[in-house]
Amino acid sequence: MQLLCQNTNVKKHSVSIDLIRVIAILGALFIHLTYPIYARPDFFGGTTWWLTTIISAFSRISIPLFIILSGYLLLPKNESWATTQARLVHRLLVPFVFWFGFYLIWDRIFLHRTNSLLEIPTLLYQSNTYHLYFLLILTGLYFLLPMLRLLFVHLENHYIKVLLGVGFIAGVLMYFVPYGLIRDQAQFNIFTAWVPYLGYFLFGGFLATKKPQKPRWLGLVTLFAFITTIALSASVVAFRETTTAWLWRSHGVAFVDEYLSPQIIVFALSFFWLLVSLPPNFKLLNNLHVSKLLRQLAKASFGAYLIHVLVLNVLDFRFGLALDAYPGSLLQYFLIRSSLCLLLSFGLSWLLLQIPWVKKVFGEN
Repeated sequence: MQLLCQNTNVKKHSVSIDLIRVIAILGALFIHLTYPIYARPDFFGGTTWWLTTIISAFSRISIPLFIILSGYLLLPKNESWATTQARLVHRLLVPFVFWFGFYLIWDRIFLHRTNSLLEIPTLLYQSNTYHLYFLLILTGLYFLLPMLRLLFVHLENHYIKVLLGVGFIAGVLMYFVPYGLIRDQAQFNIFTAWVPYLGYFLFGGFLATKKPQKPRWLGLVTLFAFITTIALSASVVAFRETTTAWLWRSHGVAFVDEYLSPQIIVFALSFFWLLVSLPPNFKLLNNLHVSKLLRQLAKASFGAYLIHVLVLNVLDFRFGLALDAYPGSLLQYFLIRSSLCLLLSFGLSWLLLQIPWVKKVFGEN
């Protein structure tokens, strides 16, 4: 009986982890899929605009979810530095080097953009690496793993909570400064890209190692943070050209949509906590077909993230799915483009993972 219970817990844990991973990657893709509609004031108030705004608001927790999940899975591990190094090289550095080089070549050949060899070190230093900045964030956090594991072993809960608070305060400030104080100033570089996300990483480790009791009001907090994110996102678009223009940076992202915006921090933390606290008898976690589907999607998710920009480029510039070139309705555009991007990204990722040597550039050994 005891063995059966252990197996049930392992299954529940693995399925919930797969669910979080799939939600996180889908969110990362939907940020790019919704932005062309959501960020335009001339579409404000329409049915499709509200649909993309709601999806975009939910998707803003995607990268935070993945970083919390990394801390949740890695900080409790008792492994050698050599093992951590191998994980760092195979899962992060090899994919980063390959795909950064790939997109540099892709930009030159397909999009006719050019970066000189002298500009590449600058792009790297500024962590201006397409959508691959996420790998740089995790690389910095992986380097800290041995020290952070020691802190979780030796520090009392009170001090860990202080570290969490300091980490999130630093993250909010690093993201707010380019909006409110020094306009469009880069807030971090390749060596500090991980700093704003330390709080998320530590929170995952805190949940996994200290196992705090889930508050009864956690679901209400999650819902409130989600609704607040929708409201804030809608308001900055509605008044983009007026009083809230300072909330936008030149790269076209609003502060309320940043991964370290206060309401998104609350949303990401509470949502993750809810998912990892799902009871063992939760139907979704015990449905064999659902769990198998989630497992396959989770395996292909990282690859889908890496190649989805390529897929979008082809759809937009070879098949006429760029917004300004599409002849149909806005809703039709969003549904067709999104469906094709998701199907092709996950499908290509799954197919490529069947090739042994290709698996390495997707972070698989």
